[in-house]
Amino acid sequence: MRVSNTFLRCGLYTLIICMIGIMLFTFVSCKDDETTSKTDDGTSQETEEPAGVRLPYSREDGMNPFTAKSLMNSAIMPLVYSGLYSVDESYNPVPDLATGAEVQENTLVVSLGSKRFSDGSSINADDVVYSFQKAKESTYYASSLAFFTDVSAANSKTVVFSMNFKNVYAVASLTFPIVKQGTADDATSIPVGSGHYKYSATTDGGLLEQNTQYSSEEYTTNQITLVNMSSSQALLHGLVINNYDGVFDDLSKGSSQRINASTVHVDLNNLVYFGLNPNSAFADLELRRNLSAVIDREALINSGLEGYGVSTELPFNPNWYGAQDVSVPKYNTEDAESYLSSRLAGRTLNILVNSDNNFKVKLAETLVSQLSEMGVKSTITSVPYATYVGGVAGGYYDIYIGEYKLTNDRNISGLLGDEVLVTSYAEMLAGNTKCSDFMTLFYDNQPFVPVAFRTGVLGYSRSVETEVTPLPHNPYANIYDWFI
Repeated sequence: MRVSNTFLRCGLYTLIICMIGIMLFTFVSCKDDETTSKTDDGTSQETEEPAGVRLPYSREDGMNPFTAKSLMNSAIMPLVYSGLYSVDESYNPVPDLATGAEVQENTLVVSLGSKRFSDGSSINADDVVYSFQKAKESTYYASSLAFFTDVSAANSKTVVFSMNFKNVYAVASLTFPIVKQGTADDATSIPVGSGHYKYSATTDGGLLEQNTQYSSEEYTTNQITLVNMSSSQALLHGLVINNYDGVFDDLSKGSSQRINASTVHVDLNNLVYFGLNPNSAFADLELRRNLSAVIDREALINSGLEGYGVSTELPFNPNWYGAQDVSVPKYNTEDAESYLSSRLAGRTLNILVNSDNNFKVKLAETLVSQLSEMGVKSTITSVPYATYVGGVAGGYYDIYIGEYKLTNDRNISGLLGDEVLVTSYAEMLAGNTKCSDFMTLFYDNQPFVPVAFRTGVLGYSRSVETEVTPLPHNPYANIYDWFI
């Protein structure tokens, strides 16, 4: 059958007209979906709507901050559950649900503000007592609250914490989550909190929505989609393939990986140090001091910790506001190296390290290399963690590679040993002496060698246009301002 050219031309013209119509309709529809705003001169301009933010979490692990074990969920808990205080980048306590606190000898008296839980109910002293008891029983918060012996409600808006010693820095430990009484009784509970967001479960994950009881200010990110992850093995990879927009890794497994995403370091307050055997050659005080003077901390961090750390000669975080008046003794490096090489001539130092942590193994290897350059021989004993712990307890080392997580009140008593140092440290905590006074005595004794405070990493999508500023214990601290 033959079709005329005229018929073909008409059909083609009709098709072209239809296609143009569809394109125009699509263009107009897209324009209608965009947000417009008026400028000062009355003209319209297009503004860009922020995309939603997605974070990984484990629905199986639950949203009870006192029982959750996964790093994924621990990282998002501060978004849902506020404490009496938070800490800033200098570990300075900042009031959150509290309005103030006062240390009175062995008690800490805290006043509550007017903020409410996400369900609209008032936050009172009984809620704080309940939350403290749950935190004290938990694995995650127990160590930071160890010096608190009791808590009671003086009235509905006043809480009294009892301490086993006077501690003027104790306020910074009041960061544990405050939840509504009776809502956190087991691992399946979803407690009522008072953070920037409130949580609800969805069919395939979870949702965080802005808690207007906490703040009436409109957030850039007023909703966060929680993507349920059955495993934490490939979390950073999930960020790379755009499964979510941010992920936190504390690097506790001793390794890192390069990812095609933006990253920022997160302060962990974990002190990495060299433990020294007082029954070995390091019974010599000058040897301990000179070892601290000659090690290249930056090289140890870059090679051993792959750059994830901040160097320190103090047993306290160099960012801590309380250590800003401390000066570090200066040593002649050449004299220190000469002393080490002569004092340790003919000896081979035994460096004990946990073989399960690659960071620590590489740190030991870097130390061996640095000592070798000074003419000091050393060898590494790399053993599994359980054997390593036994080796430290039994004194089977000259140097061991250690890590100690400081609580917000700067508790390093477990590392001091010497009674004179412990007494001086207690005087500092009581506010009777300055940190610089204690540090003078610390340098006079040099019980161990501080090396670095280890950091974690927050990876986030390159689409995030906001400056990302994590805080200690709160990697997603300013997520409400994220613009994607």
